[in-house]
Amino acid sequence: VTLLIALVIGLVNGILVVALHVDAFVATLGTSSVVGGIALAYTGGKTIFGAVPPSFTNLARKHLLGMPQPVLLVVFVAVVLGVVLGLLPVGRRMYATGGNERASMLTGIATKRYIVGAFVTSSFLAGVAGVMLGSRLGTASPSTGGSLLLPAFAGAFLGATTVRPGRFNVIGTIIAVYMLAIAVSGLQQMGAPVWFEPVFNGTALVVAVAASHWALSQRRHRAKLKEIAALDDADLFNLLYIPPYSY
Repeated sequence: VTLLIALVIGLVNGILVVALHVDAFVATLGTSSVVGGIALAYTGGKTIFGAVPPSFTNLARKHLLGMPQPVLLVVFVAVVLGVVLGLLPVGRRMYATGGNERASMLTGIATKRYIVGAFVTSSFLAGVAGVMLGSRLGTASPSTGGSLLLPAFAGAFLGATTVRPGRFNVIGTIIAVYMLAIAVSGLQQMGAPVWFEPVFNGTALVVAVAASHWALSQRRHRAKLKEIAALDDADLFNLLYIPPYSY
């Protein structure tokens, strides 16, 4: 039921962006506020706990092949996304749509379909993450998800500065998320005050966004230099080339 609800939320976001032309950030922020309000109404603002069945808690607490099951799940999702986005035509079309929707649509790509698909997939994966978090904690709180928003943004943007600078990618995102998690865990073990974690996450987000934009600008600059070099080579070839019939 949770995963079905997540799919519906992603579909609603996709329709808002594609059909009603609502800005993606505004649409997702608005729907997250609505869903958060529904969660507060359902739980009465209290943490739900009690006799949680082992069949649910075992999803995140058991080990398989000597490794925690959530780690194996992350590896599986990363491999699937890496193959889809990096090796299949659907991934290249999604990257093209994200890079320039108008140009992609003019080349015949069904951009609206890919945008909705991206929202639905993201929402589904967020639902899977929520299920695994609830399984690990054994409780459910309406305020848990809010604290994970900034680290998620920071991880995505920071990931765009590694592996493929200037481009969001799966491996870079995983590296960035683990770097942030290790940093926060280390600070907590060193006895950092409670207020330090949100300050660290906010600072990391600002630095990550700035770094990703810088990496993107550098990538565009290098691409422009290559285009200029290619045009110069073509002009030089045209100047030096003498057609056979000119003799």
